[in-house]
Amino acid sequence: MNLRSNQLSLNQLINEHVSSVFMNTDHFAESCRRYVGGDPGNVTLITGVPGDDRAATDDMAGRGYTHVRTFDFAEASVLEEKDSLVIGSLRYEVVHITDPDLGMRTATLGRYQPETKGGKYVRRGGL
Repeated sequence: MNLRSNQLSLNQLINEHVSSVFMNTDHFAESCRRYVGGDPGNVTLITGVPGDDRAATDDMAGRGYTHVRTFDFAEASVLEEKDSLVIGSLRYEVVHITDPDLGMRTATLGRYQPETKGGKYVRRGGL
C-alpha cells in the first residue's frame, strides 16, 4: 500500500479547512441577509467576512457618493451578481464576484448614498 496516495496536497488542505476557520462566526465571519436578485421577498442568510467600507467616491454631479467594500465567502456558498447584501444596517449591491481561489471567493459590493442637507436630497447639475 502506498501511503503517499492518501496524503492531501497543501492546496487541498487549505481548501478543506478554509470554511471551518474563516467562516466561523465566533472569529471572523458574520451572517448577512442576502436578497436573491435584489428581491426583498426572497431572503436567505450567507456567512462571510465583510471588508472595510472604503472612502466614498463623489459622483462628480453633486448628487451623491458611491461606497465600495468587499465580502469574502466560501466557494460553496451561493452569491450572484445582482443580489443584494445587508451588512449591519446598510444594503449593498453585488457588483462583481471573483473566481474561486483557495476555497474562497470575493464579491465587490457597491452602495449609492444620495447627498442630503437638512434631511432633504440635494440636486445640483443636470438631470
